[in-house]
Amino acid sequence: MKLYLTKVQDMQSSFKKFYIVKIPREENEKTNHLARIASTEENKKLGDRKGDWAEDILEVLWAYRTMRITLTEETPYALAFGSEAVIPAEVGSGSFRVEIFRLESNDKGLFLHLDLLQEKRDQAQVSMSAYQERVARYFNKKVRHRSFQVGDLVLRKVTIATKDPTEGKFAPSWEGPYRVIDNRRMGAYYLEDSEGKILPRPWNAEHLRKYFV
Repeated sequence: MKLYLTKVQDMQSSFKKFYIVKIPREENEKTNHLARIASTEENKKLGDRKGDWAEDILEVLWAYRTMRITLTEETPYALAFGSEAVIPAEVGSGSFRVEIFRLESNDKGLFLHLDLLQEKRDQAQVSMSAYQERVARYFNKKVRHRSFQVGDLVLRKVTIATKDPTEGKFAPSWEGPYRVIDNRRMGAYYLEDSEGKILPRPWNAEHLRKYFV
């Protein structure tokens, strides 16, 4: 935190006047997301130098913005500006893009990329949807569907919220039996206990299993 404060104080000197405005956390989702990304990348990069993150934050953010993301198959920089950034390593090593650079044709190319920017973003959206579908199919293969009928006897999994704190580690993992009395939506069941008392909320099939007498 001290390094962060020092960094902010150094930046203040470059402004004639500035204002500090507090934004509620729920209205600052983009910043929170960016902070999580930076935190993850920083931990990977710094290792034992975690106290120096303020010195490397700009490098980390630049690396993230110029790195191709599997989800969209594009870099965040390209989705924002329409073309890929020339990274310092390319300038130093003399990449093909650097060697053939011509100012006149470069301006025309930038305008063309800007004209096609919306198409690039639409394609990224298609790639993201396709990737999410592949991930969903992969995980759905491992899902074992459970369904119960009204009148079935089931056991309910003991969770932290339902566990008796006085019981130790040898407490049962399942409790019941309960009777299924209603199924108002897919996978959610209303239950009653052996005395006919209805549980206050529905329970997902993931936390239930068939009870055999």
